[in-house]
Amino acid sequence: MTHYSIAVIIATKNRAEAVRTISLPSLERLAFRDFICVIWDSSEDDDTLRVAESGNWSFKISYTKAPRVGSSSQRNDAVLHVHAVWPSVRYIVFIDDDSELSSDALEGVWASFQDSEVWGVNIPFTRYPYAPSVFRRLQLKICHSLFKKSGRGVVLPCLYPYLTLPETRGAEVDYLVAGGMGLRMEVFTELEIFFPEAFQRFGGYALLEDLAISFYLKHKLKRKIINSVHGSFVHHSVVGGRLDTQKYFAARWFNIHLLFEEIYDDCGVLAYFLRRIALDLFHLIHFTWYACVRACVGGVLTSTGDFFSVSAPSGRNGKK
Repeated sequence: MTHYSIAVIIATKNRAEAVRTISLPSLERLAFRDFICVIWDSSEDDDTLRVAESGNWSFKISYTKAPRVGSSSQRNDAVLHVHAVWPSVRYIVFIDDDSELSSDALEGVWASFQDSEVWGVNIPFTRYPYAPSVFRRLQLKICHSLFKKSGRGVVLPCLYPYLTLPETRGAEVDYLVAGGMGLRMEVFTELEIFFPEAFQRFGGYALLEDLAISFYLKHKLKRKIINSVHGSFVHHSVVGGRLDTQKYFAARWFNIHLLFEEIYDDCGVLAYFLRRIALDLFHLIHFTWYACVRACVGGVLTSTGDFFSVSAPSGRNGKK
């Protein structure tokens, strides 16, 4: 049996072109070669399979047709598969199909994990595809005030990652970004923490699931997570694959409340309800503003009667 130290997992759906032109070519350029790439594909066609099999890739690729559809469930199933087939794998790196790693990214993840206290590694952004705006910065400030918690410093810059640039190498962080993040295998095998599958209710795409699992890992279990000591990635934000506009906003509304429940599951009743009301008002204003902008530029935003009335389930943590 071939031994690998790192497994790079790509959970994908209907994005064969992104896999062919972005993620796999960036793996081809990596200086660190002790890894296997695991593609967990829920596409309706075999285009991604053909990309994996027909390319002249110099690294090992394992392709699996996903038995379950959903970015969280696909990652979870892929991790269990890796552990069963390649028990030598010590670290799992998750990237999106439209993530482009720098040539030293995996080397940086490996070096970061040589600190035995580190359980999670964030591969920093080099740039983000959306330019910051005054409105976006105002959103971040409001999110900061809503989610900051005394003694924890929990904020949501992950909603607008470009506002965190440049990211300090080796610094401790509050969250990880699934477009480029690494976890020790023990997170899954010993701590039994997985990507929360409740976050993929709409269309199989799980917004904020990376923040949920990393928040639980750091703030509930007190495990250290850091920015990689070197290496970076570019998120190209390819359109299509899992969510249309309606499902995207339904998922965003629903998942932010799931995350809220996880962060504030142990705060006082009054503080909980005041922050919950503020959160709902903020997102109602945000979605209304976005719908007006879409209408003005000729876009189409459809909705259903229960679009703003979904409720969070009782589960509050990152366990599977």
